[in-house]
Amino acid sequence: MKLACRFWAQGRGICRGAILLLLLLALAAGRQADGQPWERGADWWRDPRLASELRLDADQQARLQSRHQALTEELIPLRDRLLGAKMEVRALMSHARPDRSRIAAKQQEVLALRGRLQELLIAYWQDCQDILTPEQRRKLANLPSGRGCPWCGPDRGGRGR
Repeated sequence: MKLACRFWAQGRGICRGAILLLLLLALAAGRQADGQPWERGADWWRDPRLASELRLDADQQARLQSRHQALTEELIPLRDRLLGAKMEVRALMSHARPDRSRIAAKQQEVLALRGRLQELLIAYWQDCQDILTPEQRRKLANLPSGRGCPWCGPDRGGRGR
């Protein structure tokens, strides 16, 4: 740590970049499965085995597809803005004399965009819940969300889709 601080103090851009990269990797690694229903992915209902197990009818699948399409149309521009804001933060931090106030303002924008993204995903999940019957919701809630879960995605300990 002492060595890292010395390099940081000397203004070595490579070291700053490496430390920033390590911090970003640590944040990404911290995003683990925490029992949230949307862990299964936004298109969880497309899996034929899951649809069969829940006994989703054609009308439910069509409604879920429609809601998923609406979510996608909202998320794409939001994710683009979020990516742009994150890149701006990185660019601001890479300056020899970073402007703390500009970095803080841009980071607040990143946090606001992340919050909006989470709001959209929660609303989407609630809409999906409204489409399901109480029995289907109960079955879905009791499905495994850990290792071996085929609907959890590759970064959730499952086999992925």
